[in-house]
Amino acid sequence: YGHGEGVDKDEVKAAQLYQQAVDKGSFDALLDLALCYEKGKGVSKDEEKAVQLYKQAVDKDNVEAIFCLAHCYANGCGVDKNEAKAVQLYQQAMDKGNVEAIVNLAFCYQRGQGVSKDEVKAARLFQQGVDKGHAGAVFNLAI
Repeated sequence: YGHGEGVDKDEVKAAQLYQQAVDKGSFDALLDLALCYEKGKGVSKDEEKAVQLYKQAVDKDNVEAIFCLAHCYANGCGVDKNEAKAVQLYQQAMDKGNVEAIVNLAFCYQRGQGVSKDEVKAARLFQQGVDKGHAGAVFNLAI
């Protein structure tokens, strides 16, 4: 229902089904339900609820949830802005193979957000992103 594949798209129904799956113990559904709350898709937007769900998914070692939680800390979505915590989580997600986390961590070093500014380290991280095929990393390394 969330993507409208094989059925009419219905974000409310999708959110209800994600909640049912979470209630039945599905760890994978935690991330999908958190995204619904963060974006207000099928439910009323509730960034704090999204953060709670991301944290539960992080406890289950969901790499995408680690990245999403880092993004929340970086931008103050549902939590107090904490760039140092965001850097820690981006690093954790990167270590587990999340390519987006590599690029976001590079931006942190490039801008000195949550870490000391280090353009050399940022360039190395962008290069890692390039090596993994991330188009945004290619662009940012070029400039």
